[in-house]
Parts: sequence; C-alpha cells; structure tokens
Amino acid sequence: AVGAGRGRGGAAAAAMAQEKNDNLYIADLPAEVDENMIRSIFGAYGTVLSCRAMPGRVPGQKGAALVRFASADEAEWLVQNLSGNIAEGLMEPVKVRFANKSGSGGKGGSGGGGGGSIGGGAFGGGGSATTGDWGSYGKASEWGGYGSMQVSSSAPYGGKGGSKGKGKQVSVSSADIRQVIAGLAQLLPGGGRKPDENCLYLQGLPSNTTDGDLYRLFAPFGAIPSKGVLAKLLDDGSCSGVGFVDFVDVAAAQAAQVALNGMVLPDGVVLTVQQKRKKGHSKGAGALH
Repeated sequence: AVGAGRGRGGAAAAAMAQEKNDNLYIADLPAEVDENMIRSIFGAYGTVLSCRAMPGRVPGQKGAALVRFASADEAEWLVQNLSGNIAEGLMEPVKVRFANKSGSGGKGGSGGGGGGSIGGGAFGGGGSATTGDWGSYGKASEWGGYGSMQVSSSAPYGGKGGSKGKGKQVSVSSADIRQVIAGLAQLLPGGGRKPDENCLYLQGLPSNTTDGDLYRLFAPFGAIPSKGVLAKLLDDGSCSGVGFVDFVDVAAAQAAQVALNGMVLPDGVVLTVQQKRKKGHSKGAGALH
C-alpha cells in the first residue's frame, strides 16, 4: 500500500473505538463518487474485495462509500492513517471508520438489512454504516442513508433485518434534519404546489407567530405538507401579521376557514382566514412557493 494521503493529520481515535473488521464506511467523498472511483483510489491502500458507492443526491451533499478489504488489518491501516487526510486522487480530507457489524440486525433477508434511519425502509435500502454481507445494504435510494453514521431499526423507516431479530438501535443521527426534509419535500405525501382552493391567506396574526405556531393551529383540521405553513416576517424577525397555510385536502382548508375566520383575538384584533386569491386579484395574497 502507498503512504497515507496528503493533508491534515489523522483523526482516527473515535473510529478506532469501534470493533475492528474488514468493512469500512468512508465519508466526505466527491458527490459524483462511483465504484470505479472507489476501486481506483482506495485500491492503492489495500485489496478492495467489494464496494458500494453512495453519491450525493441533493445539492451540497457529499458522497460516501462502503468498502470491504481483504483483511481487517488492511482496513485498520486506513482508519489509523487515512481518516482526516486527503487520499491520493482527491482534493479534500475523508472520514474513515469501521462499519458497524449487523450481528443482531440480520443479513438483509428480503431487503431489510437492519433497517436504517435515512437509508432503510421507506427511503431505500441502504447507505447506512451497518453491514452484514453486501446484500444487507439493499439498493441505493434517493437519499442513500449515509447522512447518518449509525442506523436505527425503528419503524416506519427501518425493518427487522430478515429473520434474525431487530437491528442495532441508536439514539441520535448525525444528519441535518433540515437537509433531510428539504431532500424529501417532493417525495413526501402532499408534496408539490397546491391548488388555490387548498391554500389559505391569514391576516391579523400576533407579532410573535412562527411557522410552528401556524402548524399547531391548523394541523388539527387536516394534513399539511412539510412546507405548507409560512408566517411572513419583518426585518426584525417579528411576524408581519400575515401568514399562509396550504392543505393537502380542500375540505380541510374549508373547515379551517369556517372555524377560524373572524375570530377575535384577546387584544381585539380580528383574525382573517380566507382562501388564497389568484395572483393579481389581491396584493396581500400569495403562494407559499
């Protein structure tokens, strides 16, 4: 094997705390990473038996890879010497850690593979850092799952990993939830632009109203998509009194309008809840997106 990559010093202490094995999870790779790139770059550091590339799927998301080497010693050398450094052929440092064994998570069975936070179940099979044989990774999904360095098998996103019991349960993901929601916005139920009759225009809101407050106020009437609420803010961060709410179902929008339009707030201000008007009919009304 050639020497470690150029650049910043090794950051392998945390990775070494995990159980040594021949499978590695390598993060912070170029977004366009593919198996040929993996073999070309990391084959210089050891014998690559199998690999799976997980390219970035949304703007700004880096790629990752799961790489199996010929021996645990070869894998250990990369963890000790390459993590935090720049591998030959790359421009930025990579993170290298041992992939979690799936001892209690099964080997995938019919595709469960120990589930996964953003990699298993409903979001696709795999890009988690949990391994059994390569079948446990499933197919690369719209997200790939590698935003999290560990996985959870809890429903509804994970599975039970075949017939060998539940996968490893962890308490927290290192992924950015805002990135998760943004990446799945068009895939979640109710995504996309709504007809005007599903959208409400609000006026007379309190100055401390937030998007979360609008969601809590209107969600009891029916399903609201992930980007379906907006409290319009002023430069100082306070609410301008104007807001918008989109519903998945027109009946829910109508029910909310009937229930809340004309409600008198504690300071005497009357809350206006109206169907959003088409552009050009009102200067106040507008779409959320």
